[in-house]
Amino acid sequence: LSVSFLAVVLSSVVGVLLGLLSGYLLGWFDTITMRVMDGILAFPGLILALAIAFALGPSVSSVVFALAFVRIPPCARIVRSQVISLRNHEFVTAAEVVGVAPGRIVARHMLPNLIGVILVQASIGAGAVIFAEASLGFLGLSVPPPTPTWGGMLQDGYAYLETHPYLSIIPGLIIFLAVLSFNFLGDGLHDVLDPQRRARR
Repeated sequence: LSVSFLAVVLSSVVGVLLGLLSGYLLGWFDTITMRVMDGILAFPGLILALAIAFALGPSVSSVVFALAFVRIPPCARIVRSQVISLRNHEFVTAAEVVGVAPGRIVARHMLPNLIGVILVQASIGAGAVIFAEASLGFLGLSVPPPTPTWGGMLQDGYAYLETHPYLSIIPGLIIFLAVLSFNFLGDGLHDVLDPQRRARR
């Protein structure tokens, strides 16, 4: 959970920053940034995380970096699309007309309107990161012993499936419930924070 939290925070901070700048500045910065994001997305996320973790070696920092790296492009693309949509709103146009600095427009007028989207993506991403970290742990590329990980517990119990199956069933069940809980949390936040759903109610 701590690795997942750190990876989600890191990927959200970098992804939101890139998405804000790319969506507001557009032009060459947007083109280069989005092509880099597309290049990263061209690789399967888990395979890319495996390669990064293997290259850096098993440690907390390398696992956090690997998991955060593969989560940056989805976050950046979603934030960028929302920023492009917000650029056409009257409050942004009014701020630009009166001479408000671009950085202040982004920080004061756009970012608060993106909090809901960011929270939803972070909660759903947390479930994906937990699953990815468990996969790395099962393959022996996550946080090294003696630090416990659910994926490592699955790997340890795999050799005793016939005699003591609960050694793998219990951590597998916990992984399932954790991922499912974060997905439910993301759906709930989406329902609560979506202004269109609130308006229909």
